[in-house]
Amino acid sequence: MESTIFKKSLSLERIKELLKERLPEAIYRVWFSSLQGEIKGDSLYLLLPNNFTKDWIKDNYFTLLKKLTRELGLKEVNLIVEEEP
Repeated sequence: MESTIFKKSLSLERIKELLKERLPEAIYRVWFSSLQGEIKGDSLYLLLPNNFTKDWIKDNYFTLLKKLTRELGLKEVNLIVEEEP
């Protein structure tokens, strides 16, 4: 079980590494450096702090996110807002 969790963590980190390689440094730092999420099955779930961030990422970088996840063998990207109470 631990190796599965480790593998999932590596996959999210790999996605972040690829984003860092392909995006301008300022864009990566502001929008993606603190990205949180998890992989369940063949889907990536990204936890975002609010709807503004979700909409911005969806409008500007969702195509890139889908491309990167497919390169890593995943089929789906889900953007989830996890607002603090």
